[in-house]
Amino acid sequence: MAQKFLLFTTSLMVSTQAFASEAAGHEAASLFSWDMAFKTANFIGLLVLLHFFAKKPITRMMSDAAAVQREDFLEQQRLVEAAEGRLEAFKTQMAEQEATLLKNQQHALASIEAQKARIIADAKQQAKSIELSTEQRIQQNLQKAKAELREFLAQEATDLAEGLIKAKLNKAEQSVLFDTYSNKLSQIS
Repeated sequence: MAQKFLLFTTSLMVSTQAFASEAAGHEAASLFSWDMAFKTANFIGLLVLLHFFAKKPITRMMSDAAAVQREDFLEQQRLVEAAEGRLEAFKTQMAEQEATLLKNQQHALASIEAQKARIIADAKQQAKSIELSTEQRIQQNLQKAKAELREFLAQEATDLAEGLIKAKLNKAEQSVLFDTYSNKLSQIS
């Protein structure tokens, strides 16, 4: 720091000297002249006065600026931490919602499977019921057909027997047969 200050001071004195001599129309004064020594003393005095009188306000101004920057930084840091906290809460909420969604999806799939099994069981039960009902109707129709066939065959046998009896028996034999049948009926009743 001291080297920078010395370099700055020296370059300032040389440039001031060169400017002053050029402006006055004189030749460049020597670096070690009384005029240069006076200007250097004035400059150093000015720096000392600035050091004693401006040091505190400048230091205070710089520390205030640093404090403001520090407060801004801390506020930004708090905002970042709050945002990170909200992000973590959001991630947690999203994980919970995904778990709930997965649970609901599994529950829905289980319900669908149960409903499917129930529908299949109902369909099988109805198929058995239809099969049993059809079998009963077939049996009923078969028994009805057998009864009608028996009745038809009995009627045909009776008609055939009657035709045969009429053909083989004459009137006298029919009368005797009818009388015999009537007598037996009257004995039974």
